[in-house]
Amino acid sequence: MMFLRGRLTRSNYVVTWFANRMLFSIFVSYAVAVLLCSSHPFCCARDTVTYDTPITDGVESETLVSSGGRFELGFFSPSPEGTQRYVGIWYHQPSPRTVVWVANREKPVDNSTGNGSLALQDGNLHVLDAAGKRYWSTEVETSESLTQTVTLMDSGNLVLSSGHDKLAVNILWQSFQSPTDTFIPGMLMDKSLVLTSWRGEDDPKSGQFIFKKDPVGEDQYVITKSKSDLESILYWKGGERATDAFYSFDQMLPAVTYLLSNFSKKYVERNYPKIFGSPSQNSYKNIAIPPQSEYKYTRLVINITGEIQFLRWIEYTKQWNLNWSAPRDECSVLNACGNFGSCNDNNMPFLSKCLPGFKPLYLEKWNSGDFSDGCARKSALCNKNDTFLSLKKMKVGNPDSEINVDNETECRNVCLNRCRCKAYSYAKSENNSYRREASTSLCRIWNVGDLNNLEEEYNNMGQDLCVRVALSDLESTVRDCKPCGTTIIPYPLSTRLGCGDPLYFRFKCNYFTGQVSFVGPNDALFRVISINSSTQRFFIQGFHTENVDNSDPRNRAAKQINPSFPFKVISPGNADPGNFSSEVLSSGGPKVVEMGWELPMEPTCTTSADCRDWAHSICKRARDGKKRCLCETNFRWNDLLLRCTQEGHLLGPPKEEHTRRKLPLSLIIVAMLLSVIFLACIVISIYIWRRNMNNVCTILDQFRNY
Repeated sequence: MMFLRGRLTRSNYVVTWFANRMLFSIFVSYAVAVLLCSSHPFCCARDTVTYDTPITDGVESETLVSSGGRFELGFFSPSPEGTQRYVGIWYHQPSPRTVVWVANREKPVDNSTGNGSLALQDGNLHVLDAAGKRYWSTEVETSESLTQTVTLMDSGNLVLSSGHDKLAVNILWQSFQSPTDTFIPGMLMDKSLVLTSWRGEDDPKSGQFIFKKDPVGEDQYVITKSKSDLESILYWKGGERATDAFYSFDQMLPAVTYLLSNFSKKYVERNYPKIFGSPSQNSYKNIAIPPQSEYKYTRLVINITGEIQFLRWIEYTKQWNLNWSAPRDECSVLNACGNFGSCNDNNMPFLSKCLPGFKPLYLEKWNSGDFSDGCARKSALCNKNDTFLSLKKMKVGNPDSEINVDNETECRNVCLNRCRCKAYSYAKSENNSYRREASTSLCRIWNVGDLNNLEEEYNNMGQDLCVRVALSDLESTVRDCKPCGTTIIPYPLSTRLGCGDPLYFRFKCNYFTGQVSFVGPNDALFRVISINSSTQRFFIQGFHTENVDNSDPRNRAAKQINPSFPFKVISPGNADPGNFSSEVLSSGGPKVVEMGWELPMEPTCTTSADCRDWAHSICKRARDGKKRCLCETNFRWNDLLLRCTQEGHLLGPPKEEHTRRKLPLSLIIVAMLLSVIFLACIVISIYIWRRNMNNVCTILDQFRNY
């Protein structure tokens, strides 16, 4: 018995020892779990809403956190002092809060009426106030089931589902198919999905702008802008470009289109040569899509100003970095300057201008900065005097037709023979030495509608465009220089020898880009952004003269930009560009300098043949020593109309003596006779006055003696 009692005592001791060890292990595990949860709150937070566990506003820590801790759902106010409460999803870790989805964006809960809640009822997820009033619902046609749950996934997707088996869950609704203004990895941009901007920085209501897939173009996307509740307009268009196809939309970053495709393998296969090929063989120029793992903290947002932005979270800076955005500038907005209006972002602040041969459809609106109505032709077309305006590196709306031609002359004639043809673009084919068949080039024709979405200096993607115009709308005199791109060069300004006045040969035309430069002191070139022939003014982009390096000849030239006659500085560095914004004149950037030119004298000539196009003039040597087309007798040079007229100078006396007209001899004789008569009248009047005065004096003397 004593032996058995000893055995039992030892057994109890062993059991007790093991029990204590087990309790100690459980305690340590619990302590470690509590410690981990204190440093990572999401390990203790829930990610699911059920019928019995709604989310209630105002209760501390009453939010959902996804299982991996990437996203959080709960009530929030966009404004720190706001009383309007919304249910939203935001990134759990990055600070400040970045909201990616809002449930009740159109109808916030006012917390002054009590705390709101997010609850499952009748088979749907609802946002309710304290009285049970409904502010938002998933509105799924389904019956109530106790197996229904709402789960915040680690992708940021909020999923309403039913079913016990996680492998056979029936998804009834998901936030990825009902986004607000943000697209995140895991979503798929199809033709039923739209992103709608917020109305304001602190107002999640639906704003003016929508980003969506183009219902017409393949792999193309658009931004629309609402003008009213029933009307919206296309604001921007972009997407992928085929290698040889014509396009009138902006190129999107491949990393963005890859994200929008939800990392589709078909996308990679379709764009493999462009993404991974040699830079010399594709248009993306060393741009490659990052691997899917690098998209973890990226998002695509349509903001309140209509800009679609691709952002990436940078951990070491704790900031969102903007990788790409569109529209990239004001000229990227669709048809920014209206039909037949051309936009050039390099010509700030004069972004828009009518093409040569065109004028604003509504001048007052155009001068106020509203270019939406565009421009209209000055003269009708379809006569023998039609010509073509040559424009380089242009973006333009899609052509109406494409035909194969052998050369540009054939393409030009095709357009001339069609009265409806407004423009053509000739694309020369590349000769292939490996093929023996004759190669044909492409001729694109614009017949129907007006030319739209015009933009100059369009990167390396621009087209050479020839616009049909009336010759009379391009030249005011036979000595005019040809237009340089979209800029008319009025007489007497000159861009080359043989046109304009040699004295005004201070301009250069870049025929590759179609841009005009003014040659200043020390041969410094200044970009010409506007020329107005009616006021004899032009604007150039100068440079700030404060805190500049004077060793740079260009900066020295900027300080002494006032050249010699016939040009003068009207407003040095602080020109008033009409109703345009002056924000572009900020420190460090180009300044707008207003210049003017003096009215010209008679045109120079070598022989009488040079004056045939200047009516009532003959080639003679003028007092300045140069041969000029001087006006005939009874005619006078009009430097405003740039011709000899009988009416004479409209605004005052001429500037040079040789322009004065000789008076006829009969007029001189009449003037002399009138002068003699006038003097005689004065002498007679004085004589009569003096005689009368003598008579008065005699009478007075007699009266005194009396």
